[in-house]
Amino acid sequence: MTGSIVETPCAIEVGDRDQTLFMGNHPVSKIIREGQGPKKEFSIRLFGCTLTQLDPSKPDWKNFKVMFDGEEDKGHFKTSGMASGVAVRISDHVGNIASPGVHLPERDLMADNMHLKYTLNLVGNQEILQAGDHQLTIRFRIDYN
Repeated sequence: MTGSIVETPCAIEVGDRDQTLFMGNHPVSKIIREGQGPKKEFSIRLFGCTLTQLDPSKPDWKNFKVMFDGEEDKGHFKTSGMASGVAVRISDHVGNIASPGVHLPERDLMADNMHLKYTLNLVGNQEILQAGDHQLTIRFRIDYN
């Protein structure tokens, strides 16, 4: 067992350790025609945020950056399963697109509670589309400064 205890300004509400989003069924013809599937919204809730660090010699918390991580597929997130020709795109509330392992733009940290809103949808990955089930695992991380 290894680990560390870290100081963070906010707690994260996850409800359950593993969050599952069901994307639904999408016709191949619609993805071909529109280049993407419908958007599915999700959010991460930060609560109990405090801007003051425990060590008074350190500056107050001001900003944070979110990173989503998973297997990369042409700048998006790779799916696995019988379906092919699609990847998953994640974007934030202002349209910034997340790339695996790369921070989204820094945002201001606010005291109290924050809802970080994102959308997720299937996009073509320049391969031949094939119908079938798909799945993927995406992790997220929040870095404060």
